Parts: sequence; structure tokens; C-alpha cells
Amino acid sequence: AFYEIGFRMISLATNAFNSLAGTVLPALTKVNTESGLEKVKPMFHYFSKYVSFLAIPGFTLIFILSRPFIETWMGPGFETSIVTLQIMIFPFMIGILANPSILCIQSIGYPKYAMFTIAIRGILNFVLGYIFIRMFGYYGLLIGIAIANIISSIWIEIILHRFIKTSILN
Repeated sequence: AFYEIGFRMISLATNAFNSLAGTVLPALTKVNTESGLEKVKPMFHYFSKYVSFLAIPGFTLIFILSRPFIETWMGPGFETSIVTLQIMIFPFMIGILANPSILCIQSIGYPKYAMFTIAIRGILNFVLGYIFIRMFGYYGLLIGIAIANIISSIWIEIILHRFIKTSILN
């Protein structure tokens, strides 16, 4: 129950961003097929900045308000849910920040790398979750999920930036 309550808030936030991001794939694909990769780059950078502009303050606000929100919603005694939310919010934000890269890599004709990203995340979730839950219990599971999200997000960013031949620091 504790995991479910904390994760439900994260899930609502990520689903909101994912629903907005779904409109970008067709546009990026159209630009790529009509104008080529050079025209996709500025759209990707704009979309990345737009997502960052919304996600960073949004997820930070969820982090800050997690305690009063869960205590108001569920009442006292849900400290584990609050900590769950606070541990998981930033790794999931990093995953949302990687969404433009996942969509862009699909739009330029390399959907297998988006699939690899999800596979990497799933395998790391399983392996790290198993290892860390044995070492640290419940919080180990959270740490394993967090590391899996961060590693897979960084991986897709590196792969996309190699394909579009731009610096990841831009």
C-alpha cells in the first residue's frame, strides 16, 4: 500500500507529460521525411527545452508538497509513502526529460533504440531491484528502480546525440 500511494502520484505526473509528448512524434516524423535530419534537430532542442521548462518545476513542486498532500489525503501514518514519493520523483523526472530523445530517435527511423531503452530499464529494474532489496529491504527496491531509470535515460540521450551529431550539453 505504501508503494502504491507514493507511486500513484508519480504515475499521474508522468502520464500527463507522456500524453502531451505523444503529439510530437508525428510532427518530428513528418519533418524528418520532408526536410531531413537537420530540420529535426531544432525541433528536438525546442521540445527538450519545453519539457524541461515544465517538468523540472512541476516535479519539484510535487516533491515539496508530497508530505502535506499525502498527510491531508491519507492522514497520519503514511511516512513510508511520503519517502517513496520523494525518492522516486527525481529519477522519474529524468525519465520524462529523456522522452524527447525517445520520440526523436523513433522519428528519425531508429525505433529499436527506444525499445532497447525500455528493455534496459526493465532488466536493470529486475536485477538491481533483486540485489538491492536483499541488501536494503523496501528502500533497496526503490533505489534499484531509480538507478534503472537514470541509466536508461542517460543511455538514450547518448545514443540520440550520436545519431543527430550534436553535443549532449546543448
